[in-house]
Amino acid sequence: MLRLFLSVLGVGTTLIGLLASMRRLHHRVFIPQLVVTEYAWFFTLFNAIVTVFSFSRRATLGWGYGILGTILAATPLFRVRLALRDMDQAMRQGFGPDYERCIPPTITARISTTRFTWDHPFATKQRNPQILVTPDVPFVNREKRDLKMDVYEPPFAGPHPAILVLHGGGWQNGDKSLWFDWHDRHLAAQGYVVFDAQYRFSREARWPAQLDDVQAAIHWIIDHAAEYDLDPTRIALLGRSAGGHLALQAAYRFSDLPIRAVIAAYAPSNLRMNGRKPDHRVVALLGAVVYDDEALYADASPIDFAQGEHLPPTLLLHGYIDDIVPPSQSEMLLNRLRAARTPAAVLRVPWGHHGFDGVPGGMGAQITQYYMDRFLAWSFYRV
Repeated sequence: MLRLFLSVLGVGTTLIGLLASMRRLHHRVFIPQLVVTEYAWFFTLFNAIVTVFSFSRRATLGWGYGILGTILAATPLFRVRLALRDMDQAMRQGFGPDYERCIPPTITARISTTRFTWDHPFATKQRNPQILVTPDVPFVNREKRDLKMDVYEPPFAGPHPAILVLHGGGWQNGDKSLWFDWHDRHLAAQGYVVFDAQYRFSREARWPAQLDDVQAAIHWIIDHAAEYDLDPTRIALLGRSAGGHLALQAAYRFSDLPIRAVIAAYAPSNLRMNGRKPDHRVVALLGAVVYDDEALYADASPIDFAQGEHLPPTLLLHGYIDDIVPPSQSEMLLNRLRAARTPAAVLRVPWGHHGFDGVPGGMGAQITQYYMDRFLAWSFYRV
């Protein structure tokens, strides 16, 4: 009976390994696959323990499958060293070989000191109890609903820079702070006032209504600077997926606003780049397919506005097995920004799926956060 149990467990380790080593298998197993991939070190250890125990009990099938499962589960780990080397190089190329030295020591003391720690998934650093959170603050009234934001304030006096966060969801769903409350707290603990905001969905209003909402949020932040002890001349935008698209659009189009930096994770930059068929999310946002209104698609594509001398420094994050928004979207934008001589970099996560940083304490979230912290500090405080 024990050998049978170990054999079944061994098969389970192989399934775990497949989740960790393959591209997205199906949307129904996407979340488990995302967790297994980002916690690859934990599942590799688990599979190894099953393998050793099966071997000690002479459960041949169990340890045979266990070896295979352990190797497959460790696949993301084999890519970490190369990823770190690439990110180091990308940051130096994008923001200068001595960009870290430009950050004042008092600011450096607040940010991440290590790229990855084993205990991070079980730590409570992100939930600093001293962070003041004010939920559901209305910032603009629209026809169908009031748009609101959650505000996260640091535990010490300012004036502070502000970060406007925009959620993903294909312009169709999602909400402020839904998956990234822990990340908003992390940023607030470093001395930023974080505004995690809503915007209208494509079923409520078509493009460019969403961009209008972002602009309204920025103006609201500036108008309420004294209330939140802000420096209204230092604002950064941070968005993921569809929110990243909106962050890039606002950063590149609103040159009259004090946007000092923009961070976009796995964001589409050229909406004309479809797969084998038009993306239904883009069509719902714009109300047309590209060959019916190419000018509209150009207007909705951040890459078309990535030119000129007014562009803020840009940090792009992308998983390289993302099959929802291909990594080529970030690479094309990087090339355009380099041509415009805008400080920019792409943090490439070789094992990363779409939404890889949504797993708190995951490898991709920790490693990219290390560089994100430095990018924000460099953008706001460099001397």
